[in-house]
Amino acid sequence: MSTQFLLDENDIKELTKLMLVMIETQESRKQLCRELGINHQEISFIRDSSDDAFCTELIDRLNRYGYHEYLCKLCCQKLFPILNKSVYSHRKSTLKKIVEKLNCDCNHEFSNIYSNTQNLTEVSTNGSFFGGNIRIIAAITGVVVFFGGGLMYYSTSQSQQLPSGTY
Repeated sequence: MSTQFLLDENDIKELTKLMLVMIETQESRKQLCRELGINHQEISFIRDSSDDAFCTELIDRLNRYGYHEYLCKLCCQKLFPILNKSVYSHRKSTLKKIVEKLNCDCNHEFSNIYSNTQNLTEVSTNGSFFGGNIRIIAAITGVVVFFGGGLMYYSTSQSQQLPSGTY
């Protein structure tokens, strides 16, 4: 923890605007704090404050007390993914400036996320978990469903027939 301010007042305002987009789209305050590694019970302003006041106060305190890693997590792990997939993507340049000012290594912050995503992408582009035999599996599944459905139809139609001699 250092007492050197990382962000100026304008940066805090801009980051607050970006954070409001995130809170508006998905996150509860407690969940956000947990995911950043902050104990939400230690934050007195988590309740009874507007979203704007909460965001401004959280960013200001993280900045004031020099919690660089939490600010970087907020920017890299929470805000960038939302801005990449939303109508707010035009605001990425603002976030990039703040990330540069904080000297965050977003590639490092995303390394676990990207490695998991890359593994899933490799599996999906290789065809399947079953070594590329997806066509064979689909054909077998189709045959099983076709014959299984026919068998079920036959057995239910047999059970609905009246016993012989009761006509």
